[in-house]
Amino acid sequence: MPVTTSPLRRHEEAERSECARLVRWSRASARDTAIMLDASQLRRTNPTLVRAFEARLQGAAFPNEQD
Repeated sequence: MPVTTSPLRRHEEAERSECARLVRWSRASARDTAIMLDASQLRRTNPTLVRAFEARLQGAAFPNEQD
């Protein structure tokens, strides 16, 4: 019997995957075209996540994060 995952779990897994892609982008060389194209796609498809990630890189907390 195949194991199914809930829509919420799939969403969480997709968001973790997108965060991992953003981490690779933040550490990549500016000349890495594949990483830059990937980050560009994320900016179009999930701008909220990208803004939160960039804020975190600048030392700010995520908007929904509790201290």
